[in-house]
Amino acid sequence: MVFNGRELVANLQQKLDKRYAINQAEQLAILKVLEAIESINSHNINPRKLTIFTNSRVSLDSLQNPNNHAHLLQEIKNKVTSIVRDKWKIKFSFVIDHIGITGNEMVGMLVKEAARSEEANYVFSSIPISAIYLEAAE
Repeated sequence: MVFNGRELVANLQQKLDKRYAINQAEQLAILKVLEAIESINSHNINPRKLTIFTNSRVSLDSLQNPNNHAHLLQEIKNKVTSIVRDKWKIKFSFVIDHIGITGNEMVGMLVKEAARSEEANYVFSSIPISAIYLEAAE
C-alpha cells in the first residue's frame, strides 16, 4: 500500500509462489511500491519524500551490501536510483512490528486474502534458485 500522508494512493495485492522465502516476498513488496511510485502522478506530491517501512532486517541488510547482487535486490537498487534522479528522497525504515503504521491492519488483511485466494495473480514468474536446488536434491 502506498499512502500520501493518510491518503491511500495505491493498493497493491499480489501473490507469490509458495517456494519464496519471507524475505523474498518482502523484497518483492518493496520493489512493487517503488514501481507504484514511478507510475503515479507525483507532480502534486511535494516534498517528494518516500519512507518504506519493513520488518525485514534481512532485506535492509541485503540492500546495504554492495556485494549482494541477487535479482530482486538489484531491481530495487535500480528503481531507487531512477526515482532519486526524479528528485525523490527515499528512506527505508526498520520497524519491529507494523504497529501504529498507517494502513497496517489493511495490509495484514490483504496479505491473508491474497494467500487464501485461488484467483490472485502470481506476480513473479521465476522460481528462487534455492527452491530449484532443494527440489533437485529431493
